[in-house]
Amino acid sequence: MPLTLHFVSLFLLQAFGHNECPDPGIPLNGRRFGNNFQLGNSISVVCEEGFIKTQGADTITCHLEDGNVMWSGPIPRCEAPCGGHYSGPSGVILSPGWPGYYKDSLSCEWVIEAEAGRSIKISFDRFQTELSYDFLEVHDGPNLLSPMIGSFNGTQVPQFLFSSSNFLYLLFTTDNSRSNSGFKIFYEGENISCFT
Repeated sequence: MPLTLHFVSLFLLQAFGHNECPDPGIPLNGRRFGNNFQLGNSISVVCEEGFIKTQGADTITCHLEDGNVMWSGPIPRCEAPCGGHYSGPSGVILSPGWPGYYKDSLSCEWVIEAEAGRSIKISFDRFQTELSYDFLEVHDGPNLLSPMIGSFNGTQVPQFLFSSSNFLYLLFTTDNSRSNSGFKIFYEGENISCFT
């Protein structure tokens, strides 16, 4: 677009009130920062704990493209991932689809790694899977070959579980029918000396 035409477009847009992008909304499981949708302004999104961005950039800007006022991209989407590697001092692990139902035929692996010399404590805030068909296995170590602490399904889980080293491995598998609300698990690193 020639520079003169560009400025004429900008002038017309501002003169007739078309210098604002539509409200992009607030993403599910995320927080939006910025409420000014005028041309040249930006908004950013931060996902809530346990969720990751699966679409979009951290920040989107209201700009002019081909004579139209529009956002520079889609509003980010925040979703619970099917697996991952967690190494923070504490955090949250959610079943995929949380807070809705998880999908059929899943196989999700999470590795929690604490600092060397620390143990990992997990506590179950919510837990509900299809009884006898959808299982969460917890292993005392970094992988599937590590000793199993327990395999859980239905609604019966212990209040707390502890690792004997600085690794825990979780495997969530679901069959091809019927799902449920899944789980919300908190983890945190603990001094091993607390449990010896």
